[in-house]
Amino acid sequence: DGEYILDLVEALEEPSVATLHTVLQRPSPNQKRIVQEMGKMCDILQVMVKTGRNILLDVYDVDPAKITIIPHGVPNVHRISASKVKRALGIADRSIVSTFGLINRGKGIEHVIQAMPRILEKHPNALYLVLGETHPGVRKHEGETYRNFLTEIISDLGIEDNVWFNNRFLSLNELVRYLCATDVYITPYLNKDQISNGTLAYALGCGKAVLSTPYLYAEEVLADGRGMLIDFESPDSIADHVIRILDDRSLKESLESEAYAYGRRAAWFNVAISYLDQFDRLLRRSGKVKEEPAT
Repeated sequence: DGEYILDLVEALEEPSVATLHTVLQRPSPNQKRIVQEMGKMCDILQVMVKTGRNILLDVYDVDPAKITIIPHGVPNVHRISASKVKRALGIADRSIVSTFGLINRGKGIEHVIQAMPRILEKHPNALYLVLGETHPGVRKHEGETYRNFLTEIISDLGIEDNVWFNNRFLSLNELVRYLCATDVYITPYLNKDQISNGTLAYALGCGKAVLSTPYLYAEEVLADGRGMLIDFESPDSIADHVIRILDDRSLKESLESEAYAYGRRAAWFNVAISYLDQFDRLLRRSGKVKEEPAT
């Protein structure tokens, strides 16, 4: 459970801020104890969404004065024509559906693949891009069994020309190019308790029409028209929503505009300013930085 973090925090002689990427709603007793101890020893526990704050209050009884919220940062991307990027990538005249990240069984990618035959009935030029290498920890323990499982599904459905893998870790520039070429971005993840997700944040930052299963982070950031939620483990729900977006240009443009507006607020330079302000307030409160006299 990472209990050694408590030894590290206890040894610190400076003010400390802990950024919690995950906050479990149903922790084991030991997991709960560790977070509670961190809440006592750290000056700030920082989360990325309001849902994380609520869980810290309700489940872990953390002092509300110690909790701050700073959104997951995204690249500063200027909106450009998807068709222009598609031509550069050699995928012109295709309707692009994509998912990116370190590949593992919790991603639910098989459900998008299984949705593709229905999508292809309405949009025969559709292409599903699965971007990213297998998670190193997964590859160490089980090799490429999950990716091989996905490949078998593709072969059984006869859709090899409509599902492509890019099995490597993409640079930021490459990733942004693929996202800019995307028509519909999907996170079909299986874990309801996930309270942060960089891939979904990046897709919003690039102003994409986003579909996601309703894990906690997605429910919050896709509210108010910034995206649409699909059912867990449901190829039919995925197909219905992808077809709806590709069929309805005004809906697609509305989702993209709302996503991009959210991404502006979460751009890295804005997130960086929030962190700097937080650290400055903490250091002044702790006496590590002395207040300058008024002029």
